[in-house]
Amino acid sequence: MTITAKQIRIAVVLPAYNEETTVANTMSEFHAELPDAMIIVVNNNSSDHTHAVATQTLGALGAKGKVLDEPRAGKGNAVRRAFLEVDADIYVLADADQTYPAARVHDLIKPLLENRADMVVGDRRSGGDGGRLRRNPRVQDRAGVRRPGSSPPNQGRRRTGARGDPQPQR
Repeated sequence: MTITAKQIRIAVVLPAYNEETTVANTMSEFHAELPDAMIIVVNNNSSDHTHAVATQTLGALGAKGKVLDEPRAGKGNAVRRAFLEVDADIYVLADADQTYPAARVHDLIKPLLENRADMVVGDRRSGGDGGRLRRNPRVQDRAGVRRPGSSPPNQGRRRTGARGDPQPQR
C-alpha cells in the first residue's frame, strides 16, 4: 500500500538540537517516503547551523513544511511547539539524527489508515517484529462517538507486561 498525504494530512515532526550534520539526510529520506507530507523541523535552541541547513533543505527538496524555533530546551518543548503550530491528521515523530529509518514509516502509518490503531509507537531495537495493536476503548472517533464494537474500559482485557506476561490487576 502506497501512502500519500493528498487526502490525509501527514506531518513529519523532527525535533532537532545541534543536528546540522544529519538533519538534511533525515529530511530527504522522509520526503522520499512521504513526498506529499509536511516536514516540520523544530530547531530546539541549537547553537550550530541546524535552522539554516533545514531551511535550505526544504527549498532544495521542494517539500511542504517549515522550520520552527523553540527556545525552551528539551524534546518535550519541541514536540509541544509542533503540535501547537501544525495541523495534521497524522503526526510522525522521529529524531533528526537518522535514528529511525524513514523506510519503515509506512509500517507505522498503515494501522492508522486501516483504523486498526489510534496511535502507533515504533522503537529502534525490535526491528519491527514485536508489534502489538491495542485500541484504547475510551478513545472516541472524531465525531465524538465510541467506536462500534469497542468494550467499556477494563472489561474483558487483561494487563500484560512488556513481554506479554500477565500483570496483576490494580
